[in-house]
Amino acid sequence: MSMVMRRVLLVTASLVLALQGCKSEKAAKQAPAGDDPWGGSDTPSAPVRRIDKPLLWKAEKDGRTSWLFGTIHLGVNADKQLPPIVFESLRGAKVFAMEADTSDPSLALSMQRSDGGSLRADLGPEYWGKLEAAIGPRVAERFDGMKPFAAMTVLIAKDLPMTLPMDGVLSSRATEAGKPIHYFEKAADQIAMIDPWMAPGDVKALLDNREVAKQLAAKMLEAYQAGDGATLGSMFDDQTLWLAAGRKPETFPAYLDAVLGKRNRAWIPQIEQLHADGGAFIAVGAGHLVGPGDVLTLLEQRGFTITRVAP
Repeated sequence: MSMVMRRVLLVTASLVLALQGCKSEKAAKQAPAGDDPWGGSDTPSAPVRRIDKPLLWKAEKDGRTSWLFGTIHLGVNADKQLPPIVFESLRGAKVFAMEADTSDPSLALSMQRSDGGSLRADLGPEYWGKLEAAIGPRVAERFDGMKPFAAMTVLIAKDLPMTLPMDGVLSSRATEAGKPIHYFEKAADQIAMIDPWMAPGDVKALLDNREVAKQLAAKMLEAYQAGDGATLGSMFDDQTLWLAAGRKPETFPAYLDAVLGKRNRAWIPQIEQLHADGGAFIAVGAGHLVGPGDVLTLLEQRGFTITRVAP
């Protein structure tokens, strides 16, 4: 899968729920076709497939243990599909940590354009028509005053089963257990890091390659459910949509470092502090644990012993 798709999906696909008014899975499926991006007959269903090999690792150092869990924001019913070991590890941790607070109102506000521009004008009549066909005219209209990144998010998420965001489910469980929640970064800052790399050309490339995108999303979901971190990691090398958007291949490494590498490195001191204070259960997009410049390798370099957890 192209890095454009993976980064959007593994980090911010839960934004879709905020943009759509936090619809439940049932409500989304009942919405009329053409008015909801998940309302059409091609909407994927969410199979209840138990995940036997979760992307869960323990990090040990100085007699303490922390847990690192790779999430996927949409497509997996966390309550039904994740094995007990994930929730047991969460319950045993002192603190729950995640990327950002996706319920922060500033997240949706950060997607609004401030330049007075229009996505419809940027795409032109042909591609605006394609966007309307993909997500429905009334939904497309909501994105006219938003940044291209918002349209990218809903297009990518449409190719996955509509479920509650996994990080939100885990966060709720941590809250119910009375655990403090630590956020590695602000949601608006997270979007600000990614937004410069999302342009109308990326939306056009995604619209021109809908079938390819669906196949890649299915491959990613299958790999996640199988616990196949190697396949997930290898998908970061695909530049298909990057090049289709008219971008140069030599700019790809800088993009990877901006949206993955730099952020991973910025999290390490925070993780070390959480660990020193008694350990934490850390849930971040799977790409941060199996992709380039991953957190697990960085922690090993800091003296942590990293072990994949088997159910």
